[in-house]
Amino acid sequence: MVDAFFEWGSHNTEWRLGRKVIEPADAVEVVLSYYSPLAWRILVATPIACLRAEFTAEDIPLMAIAGGRPVGEWAEAVRQGTEHSGGYVRDMVASGQSIEGPLVCTCVGETAEGNLLLRPPYVVFDGWHRGAAWVLHEQANRLYPIGVRVIATERAVPLLGQG
Repeated sequence: MVDAFFEWGSHNTEWRLGRKVIEPADAVEVVLSYYSPLAWRILVATPIACLRAEFTAEDIPLMAIAGGRPVGEWAEAVRQGTEHSGGYVRDMVASGQSIEGPLVCTCVGETAEGNLLLRPPYVVFDGWHRGAAWVLHEQANRLYPIGVRVIATERAVPLLGQG
């Protein structure tokens, strides 16, 4: 969990704290402080495992953002948006650069015969904009995987607007 929260916080820490050198504790503190409405949802669902993975285009229908909206639907809405998010995502798509992960996602995890089984949906808690740009690249036939941190929890994580 600390590694996942570190990666999450590292994406957003420099501009929040105003420094380039980020200690792991600083990044985790950013998640627990600035993103507490998201982080507590993960913690209350009781994390049981955390792993690194790569998602491909086949995984897009299994993904949603933390508000519950399918990631493909979110990508199209933000692409068309006139606010800052829309411009930010369009700039990432237009840059021609591959979108870097990791996205931080959750899903329900179960153990069966000593194996961890992951039960989608994969809910994106960090990387909504990067995820949208990656989906838009996929829709334009720019096919490549994206790194993901999957946090498996005992039960479904409460979505935004729930709990």
